[in-house]
Amino acid sequence: MVSYVNNVAEVEGAKLFAFGDSYLDTGNFLNSVSYKSPYGITYPGYPTGRFGNGHVLTDYIAFFLKIKSPTPYVLRNSSNLQNGVNFAHGGTGVYQTRVDGPNLAVQIDSFEQLIKQNVYSKVDVKSSIVIVNAGANDYITFILRKGNIFGINDYITSLVDELTINLRRIHNLGAKKIIVSLLQPVGCLPTISVASLYTDCVDLLNMIPRYHNKKILENVEDLNKKIGKPVLRTLDLYNSFLSAIQTIQKNREGKFYFAFIN
Repeated sequence: MVSYVNNVAEVEGAKLFAFGDSYLDTGNFLNSVSYKSPYGITYPGYPTGRFGNGHVLTDYIAFFLKIKSPTPYVLRNSSNLQNGVNFAHGGTGVYQTRVDGPNLAVQIDSFEQLIKQNVYSKVDVKSSIVIVNAGANDYITFILRKGNIFGINDYITSLVDELTINLRRIHNLGAKKIIVSLLQPVGCLPTISVASLYTDCVDLLNMIPRYHNKKILENVEDLNKKIGKPVLRTLDLYNSFLSAIQTIQKNREGKFYFAFIN
């Protein structure tokens, strides 16, 4: 993925467009806890709307592109769009979730509107990177509403197919380099791991992202074949998170208490 981004960084004026949830959101969820202390305590030293103490995934990709992190959509104006736009909104998903915010399709609607308004040209979109991270909040909403995971396999298939439709739509708008994140281990999220007092992941629920990711990989491969070139790439957050969690647990000899953004 780094080489994929670095190739774009060599293009003058490359931009970054982000769609999804709190793993990418840098300020779209106004009046949320992300605008209150202690969020942002590590970077930039005060709350900015990021759901974490420091950088989020969007910031790191922007760093590799050698540009500033793109402006949150709600804070946009005519003079701050040169690096792209961040449409991601914390707590949202592919479908509607417990958060009253724009789901993935609505975020893409906003992107399409900017293109129609000639804010971005076809060349701008073609030479840019798109990052999509969505799905975790959909599954959390499913579990909390039902109180169980019966019917989850059908729901996963439906959600991944809908996500794929949205990815195809982004490509149809002119994007040629699209990164889609594999789902993180939702059984390790604080909302879920509270059941073990934050000392361990709920492996039963991690079956959800494993099946989700299998379907995503299949759909991405199929979509790339239909397009005729590898327009879409995947970012493996699942194994990245598990590796980090297992390393810290090992180093702390079972005393690890984890808490990270959701």
